[in-house]
Amino acid sequence: MTLIEFPTDFVVKIVGEGLLKEKVDHYYSDLLISENKDPNVLCEITDINVEDQYIFGKPSDYYASTQNGYHRVTTDAEYYFNQDIRQIKFSPDTKLYKFYKLIEYIVRLDAIKKGYTLIHASGVDVSGKTIIFPAWRHTGKTNTLLTFLNEKNASYLSDDRLWVNSKGQTLGFSLPINMQPYNYNSFPELSAPTKLYNYRFEISRRIRDRTEGVESLPFLALYFFNEHYIYPREKKKMLSDLFTDIKFKKESEVDAIVFLQTTTKTTVNLYTPDSSHGTKMLNSISRREWNNELHQMVDSFDSLDEYGLSEKHKHLEMSELEVWQELCRNKEIFVLELPREEKWSKEGLSNKVKDELSIIFD
Repeated sequence: MTLIEFPTDFVVKIVGEGLLKEKVDHYYSDLLISENKDPNVLCEITDINVEDQYIFGKPSDYYASTQNGYHRVTTDAEYYFNQDIRQIKFSPDTKLYKFYKLIEYIVRLDAIKKGYTLIHASGVDVSGKTIIFPAWRHTGKTNTLLTFLNEKNASYLSDDRLWVNSKGQTLGFSLPINMQPYNYNSFPELSAPTKLYNYRFEISRRIRDRTEGVESLPFLALYFFNEHYIYPREKKKMLSDLFTDIKFKKESEVDAIVFLQTTTKTTVNLYTPDSSHGTKMLNSISRREWNNELHQMVDSFDSLDEYGLSEKHKHLEMSELEVWQELCRNKEIFVLELPREEKWSKEGLSNKVKDELSIIFD
């Protein structure tokens, strides 16, 4: 049995065993608590045996209603939850990312009552100045974070997601840092897991350079094989695995919001948008990262057996939007244009990023 306490004081009890349970315990290891608190949600990792009544979809990918709840089956996950979303079951072969997306959605439904929203962003504090970096995935959140964690007097808030309210108060989310091969390549002082990892990355990058965009069957086959079998997977590393002298900051007040925007240019450019543009960007990022998939889920379940999931979700989205509107009016916001993360080592972008953002620290 495991108790996870999220930064918004929401407690999830996990029972079960097996590989998924081990991955969950590791992923949320900094959030595990030993004291016996009453959980807000009970989550079981177990084989799921429920009797479906009405179904949308094919046998390998469907939504179903049951007498007391909802059942979802995909190639990456199988889960069941009751009508008030307070009891959840996951099959042992569910992928970790499917697990935490649903669990954190339930946490979000509670957090918004306290004024907090979850945003897809990294966050760092340097010499008492806290900056968060909202962005779509693979835009530069981790490389930007690593750039500033190499500075003196830096503290870590988050690599991928954090909690923030309309006044800019932010709660750090101490999760593992998602280290992709290009992150190691951009910061060679952070040693890659093995020499083989480096070799696979170099070989994969050369294959990608020669096959990407080539409309020929042999090249397409090689490109597919490279992407799925040669390119090394990301490594989730704890903060202490990468930096022995950097501390986690549990909460802080945001001084600036810097949206990261990928461009085809090789230069780095900082500009100031209006607050409405910042709100649109936060909304767009949230939809891309989780809300589009969640919207489909709640609409499908409500179409099968209406218990108000769509209304709850709509209320969450509207309430989060109101928080972001106020947040972007209250805080300085910027957009930092960057080349793709894969090009950081070639272009020496870390120093350019620090130069552009020096205006915030001055």
